[in-house]
Amino acid sequence: MRKAKEESNPRSYGFEKQSGNIPHGLRVHSRVDEIVIFPESESWETKSGGKLVVPFVFNFEEMKKFFSYEERERSTGKEDIRGLRMYRVSELKNGVIGAMEFHKIRNEIITVIKGSAQIDAEDIYGGKKSKILLSGNSMMIPNYIMHTYKILEDDSELIVIANTTYNAKDKSTHDSFSVEEFEALKQ
Repeated sequence: MRKAKEESNPRSYGFEKQSGNIPHGLRVHSRVDEIVIFPESESWETKSGGKLVVPFVFNFEEMKKFFSYEERERSTGKEDIRGLRMYRVSELKNGVIGAMEFHKIRNEIITVIKGSAQIDAEDIYGGKKSKILLSGNSMMIPNYIMHTYKILEDDSELIVIANTTYNAKDKSTHDSFSVEEFEALKQ
């Protein structure tokens, strides 16, 4: 009897957590190999004469994974922060370092709109990944991945899409944690 060949899905973006013999209640955190570098998109001229660029594409199943949440983490805050938001970071100068954080709930898609940035990421298991994103390039970073960006050109601009909402006045909705808190998780 022939065993069916396992097929890998080239668009399986690695949102799945590791499985196996994991004791009940033990959280398995994301790994850097779950980071998605989206392929460069072609651009084309629109009917209005503009340039159309699609930095990333998700099908419905991939979107469901992007909008999945760890119930245990989600239930620790006062406010339900599941949702969708986009924010822009602009007028960044060459050499500036930002982010230096990880999230317990949030998945993020980072797109360089103008200029370029180097994204460095690390998981709690010691895995590391680094990628230079040029204008129009995107990267998906799952929760529990420490990430930092370094800007490589003056006047660079980033857009971030997150699967969480945000209330500036309520720190429990920020879901941003420091390098020190990340280091403590590694122990």
